[in-house]
Amino acid sequence: MSKFGMSVQEGTTSLSPPVLTENMPTVGRLTYIRQPGFIRLWTLPLPMVGKNSKVVEDVGMNGMEIVEVKENVPLFPLYTVLFPGMLLPLHVFEPRYLRLIDRVLNTREELGIVLIAKGKEVGGPAIPHEVGTLGRIVRMERLENGSMHVVVQGTRRFRIREVNHQEPYLQAHVEVVREEREDSVRAYALSLKVRELWHQYSTLLREAIGLDLTPERVPDDATDLAFFVAGNLHAGLTDRQRLLIQWSVADMLAEEIRVLQREISLLRYIKRTQDAENEQRMGPTGYLSRN
Repeated sequence: MSKFGMSVQEGTTSLSPPVLTENMPTVGRLTYIRQPGFIRLWTLPLPMVGKNSKVVEDVGMNGMEIVEVKENVPLFPLYTVLFPGMLLPLHVFEPRYLRLIDRVLNTREELGIVLIAKGKEVGGPAIPHEVGTLGRIVRMERLENGSMHVVVQGTRRFRIREVNHQEPYLQAHVEVVREEREDSVRAYALSLKVRELWHQYSTLLREAIGLDLTPERVPDDATDLAFFVAGNLHAGLTDRQRLLIQWSVADMLAEEIRVLQREISLLRYIKRTQDAENEQRMGPTGYLSRN
C-alpha cells in the first residue's frame, strides 16, 4: 500500500474502495462515467519542452493543436495512468500531497496526474513522463488522522513544457490539447474491431482469472469507446502511456487492437494451461484421480 492508498505495480492497480459509491460504477481498474458525450478526444501540436524541464519525453506526438497554456499546475506523479473521463480514487496522507490537495480544494483548479518515469511515489523525487491528464477533485473525505480519501476525475490531456520546484510538490507549465471528436470512416471501422476484441478479452479475463469487466453498456461512439477501453485495459504501464499519447482516436483504436490481440493470446494460453491442469487432476468419471 503506497502513501496514496494504492497498491501499484506494472500491469496492475488496486484502488482504494472507501470512496466508491453506487453512483460510481466500477469497471476494471478505473471507473467509466456513463454520460453521453462526456469522454472526449484532446489533440495538440508538438511543443518544445523547456530546457530546464526534468521529464521523460514521450515519442510519437505529431499533428496536435494547443488550446490553452496553464502555468504552475500542481503535479501528482503516480505509478498509474489516468485517462479523460475516468475516476481515480486516492488515499492521500504524505504532507506535501496533503498540501497540494488543500490548494486544489481552495482554488478549485485542476491538478495533473502523470506517470512516473523515474523515481518514487513516496518520500523522494520523481521524474514524470511529459504527457499526463488534468483532473478535478469530485469527492473528498477528510479522516480523523489528517489523511484524505479523494476521487479525481480525468478531464483533458496535456504536455509538460517545464517543471519547477517552488513548492514541496512538483509544478509545471503545461500545454493543454484541443478537444475533438472523431467520426472518420477509419475510426468507425477500427471501433467495430475494438468492440469485437473487447468482448473476447473481457470474456477470457473472466474465465481465466475471475475478473469481470462487463459494464452495463460499452460505448457505441468511436471516441468514447477508445477512452473506455484505454482506461479499463489490464495492460502494463508502458502500454497505457502509449495509448495516452495517441492523439487521434483512430490511432488510439489501432493501438488498442494491437494490445488486445496480444492480451487475448496470452489469456487463451492461460486458459488452456488451466484446463490441462484440471484434466490431469480429474479421472474418467469426473472425480479426482488417485494417480
